[in-house]
Amino acid sequence: MGELLEINQKLCRIFVVPSQLKAILEYLTAVGAVAQLHHIRLWICSGEPLTPQLVYKFYDYFPPRTLICNYYGSTEVTGDVTAAVFHSREHFVANLIGNNVPLGNSQGTACKLIVNVVRNSSRQTSGRLYDILA
Repeated sequence: MGELLEINQKLCRIFVVPSQLKAILEYLTAVGAVAQLHHIRLWICSGEPLTPQLVYKFYDYFPPRTLICNYYGSTEVTGDVTAAVFHSREHFVANLIGNNVPLGNSQGTACKLIVNVVRNSSRQTSGRLYDILA
């Protein structure tokens, strides 16, 4: 993990699974080096569910306007289908769906949300997301 701190300051984005992000935050806290990664302005998380608790912890360490993205996709097609982008703790909280991190908008692939109960549903609802491959 120490190698991450030695990376050239020109690095501006990083792609991690949420468990890696958690480990990075824990390591930075342990060595007191959180500010050393403030030059990374875009953090992309995919491959595992991103929890609200981890996003809250992320914004405890990183300043507003540091982007964290929740990418969702199908492993079978090795591509991300949707993306949700957050630019501050406040923006994240305003977009939470219950206690779930939003999956975001389609990234050029058709998506279909299957909702168990359609009646009285709002724009922000939960269900199962299916990739529709052409």
